[in-house]
Amino acid sequence: MGRWQKMTDGVMKTCRDTFTTPFTYLPKVGSGVSMKGIFDAAFVTVQIIDSAPVQSIGPQMGVRVADLVAASITPGPGDRIQVGAITYTVDEYRPDGEAGAVIIMNEIDDG
Repeated sequence: MGRWQKMTDGVMKTCRDTFTTPFTYLPKVGSGVSMKGIFDAAFVTVQIIDSAPVQSIGPQMGVRVADLVAASITPGPGDRIQVGAITYTVDEYRPDGEAGAVIIMNEIDDG
């Protein structure tokens, strides 16, 4: 790990520890893993579709990539994340190219 990556990882670790949300990562195969991340229930995503911006709002979990590596987790569709009493499915995993990543999720409707 280079100097820049160590610095960005340190920032991610401090943010995770300051704004922490405990959660359980439930992979499709294997046991659940207790982790910490930064939860945002109303993350705004903007996509350009046919030259028009389309905005959607949904939950996401910000994570430190080193935590995923240490837990041998590669997030993917079909995995689940439990935050408190609410369970979400993993929709998309977006690493930022440095030390962090965002896991875009959808709430599971138990009703």
